[in-house]
Amino acid sequence: MPQRLSEIDSLMARMEQALAVNASQVVWVYDRTLDIAALRSFNERLKSGMLGRAIAPAALGAAGDSWTPATRFAPLEIDTGPIPLDRMESWLTEQSRAYIDAYGGPAWRLAAVPLEGGGAIASLLVSHAIADGLLLMQSIADAVLDRAVDQSYCTERNSKLLRGLGDVVDATRNIARALRFHVALARRGPTGQRDSVETPQVLQPLSTAVLELSEDFEIPRATALVPSTAWHASASNRGGTSTVLALAVAADLATSLGRISTTGTVQLKMPVSTRFPHGDGRANAVRGITLNVECVPVRTTDLRELRHQLKEALKSDPEGKSDPHAALAALHKIVPRPRLARILSSPAAADYLGTVVTTVGKPDSAVLRIDGNNASSMAGSLINRTAEDPVRLGALGGSLAMTVLEVGGTVALRVSGLHPPNPLTRQELSQALNGVLGQYGMDATFW
Repeated sequence: MPQRLSEIDSLMARMEQALAVNASQVVWVYDRTLDIAALRSFNERLKSGMLGRAIAPAALGAAGDSWTPATRFAPLEIDTGPIPLDRMESWLTEQSRAYIDAYGGPAWRLAAVPLEGGGAIASLLVSHAIADGLLLMQSIADAVLDRAVDQSYCTERNSKLLRGLGDVVDATRNIARALRFHVALARRGPTGQRDSVETPQVLQPLSTAVLELSEDFEIPRATALVPSTAWHASASNRGGTSTVLALAVAADLATSLGRISTTGTVQLKMPVSTRFPHGDGRANAVRGITLNVECVPVRTTDLRELRHQLKEALKSDPEGKSDPHAALAALHKIVPRPRLARILSSPAAADYLGTVVTTVGKPDSAVLRIDGNNASSMAGSLINRTAEDPVRLGALGGSLAMTVLEVGGTVALRVSGLHPPNPLTRQELSQALNGVLGQYGMDATFW
């Protein structure tokens, strides 16, 4: 029988179908010329790993979609360039908008361009439906080190008749499970009475400013590079950890931009990995937690309260059942795809106030060597095309997300953010982020 996607993978894939692509973009910056032949070999080896798969839609939607070997890949794109350094972010934005599709492929694209005066940049854009941050880093390291990856789990060996019977069996099982879930919600009383596939309400922002943005508007992005020693010392000296410091920086940045709820708090949303050490074929092995953090200046000298808050959030829901998307994940397979698209695209479903904080951790240092030698620096970011659509971005209150990656002795914080009416430029966002990092005693360099 086919290898079905997990609930969260299935929801992620159908959300991409219904709305727009969610993706991860990894960026490498070089102070030297790229080895194009080695980069081309890396691109080929990516196809042999976990990025060598795509998603096949089920004949019966309620059965759930399945993994299948990808048959369509994008070629390595080498722009002739060179481009000036101040065009780097615009080039990366262009790459982030390139066509990818988890259903059939191409689900990812690798591109590079030389910089004026020497150097180069490379971008790897990957659909979030086929890999989360940890799996993506693992896949990059596997390709660099030419490690074999078993893909037999996504190879369909059964006849068309058996696949059809499998769809019927799985569809029946999923419908029955969804009905039990719906009954359980109804028994909870008033809190469980609303439509269980509707997305949750979000806290309303204090600011109701709305911007009219042009279709070619680029959401500001800034990348700060902090020495690992300085980052960990800042966290330890304040009674925190690397993750707690990342949350603190994000909360203070949100505060400085005015992304504060009517309750006077900043809402932080963080994916937490549930990935097994070996043999975990899930694309998205995560659960989500939400923290409503007080806007207090004392945090810059003492992270213990935030650390305690994070621990309590992790302990209170170890299985992620309170994740606001839990009901949607459980029921989405039986929701007709057109209706799912309407639910997800409604303004009420837009989480425009929450700040997303993703900590990728410290991957294998091999991820720096995609052309055989170390890049000067490397960073990653979440690309949410729905949230970053200029019309939606300006009308619904903006967006803020931060991805933290530690590799090669450097902690890279890549932030995308807009909160009407500011910041409207990368320079303004960089200044705001630099100010927050300075409050924690860290000096950063910026791309």
